[in-house]
Amino acid sequence: MAGWGEAAAFGGSHDLVAAAVRQIGETLIGQPVAPREIARSLLRDTAHFGHVGVVVSAISGIETALWDLRGASSGLSLSILLGSRTRAIRWYGTTGFYRGGKEADEGARLRDDLAAALANDPSGLKIKIGRHGVTEAVTRARDARTALGPERLLILDANNSFSVPEALRVMDGVAELNVLFLEEPIPFGNPEASHELRVRGAVAVGGYELDPTFAGCRRYLDARAVDYIQPDACWSGGVMEALAVADLARRLDIGFVPHNFSSMVATAANYHVVCAAGGDLIELDLTGNSASDPSVLKAMGWRMEDGYLQAPESPGLGLTDVEGWVRQWMNITG
Repeated sequence: MAGWGEAAAFGGSHDLVAAAVRQIGETLIGQPVAPREIARSLLRDTAHFGHVGVVVSAISGIETALWDLRGASSGLSLSILLGSRTRAIRWYGTTGFYRGGKEADEGARLRDDLAAALANDPSGLKIKIGRHGVTEAVTRARDARTALGPERLLILDANNSFSVPEALRVMDGVAELNVLFLEEPIPFGNPEASHELRVRGAVAVGGYELDPTFAGCRRYLDARAVDYIQPDACWSGGVMEALAVADLARRLDIGFVPHNFSSMVATAANYHVVCAAGGDLIELDLTGNSASDPSVLKAMGWRMEDGYLQAPESPGLGLTDVEGWVRQWMNITG
């Protein structure tokens, strides 16, 4: 019997994260499958590395795998284990990445990406803005709203691109577009500036995935620096750490929409966190990554109808034949 988890590995850190998973995992051989206890112990024992980065990502994947294994051994879904239930959650797709090259070409590429993403019938879309300044960002947002129509959600992700004055200008420019929130408008690590932006700006503020742990998210929550907080179960220390962030956000009346830009394993983990947290929105990657394509979840029995996502009532994360899918994706035989 096995459990599956995912550890965030961005920016070429895959080998480092894999090594950390192996080394930390070896210390757990022979221990009972107790994800809460083990995650607390691992986070405490590795605290001298800091509560960010490769080690915390590795712990995230291990903790999630233990929850999946616990579910497999008990026959219960992760939502049930967390005291909740699986239910239909609205999902929005992420698309509209900058591809480089001439700024003049980006508009046509965005329209193509939006059309392809809308074919999946999401409840809304998130697009990237900020590479080419304020004016181009506002134009992209207007193009996206035109493509989506008035009913679907629109989220803008600036990836830390703007200063506070620039972000305020963007917010003024898109104020009439009914934007749910502007994600990571300014460089992370500055809750005070984000609070100023949130108070003065015409659009809600979301973030900050680059401060992903409970400790990092708490700084933004305590400062009332965001309208939506965005931890990620595969990056923040695991399912329970992401859920702890969501619980604190609820107490402070701040929205919770997890960051989720990895494979279907991370999607499943974050989905169950949303269910347990009482949330109502989750992100899916629609950039053409086969690891996160909605067709993978559908093949595993997940329902995707009218912009909503619902896991099957199956054990653990609710995923089937993950090993077979990974082998196919990586072209592994034997």
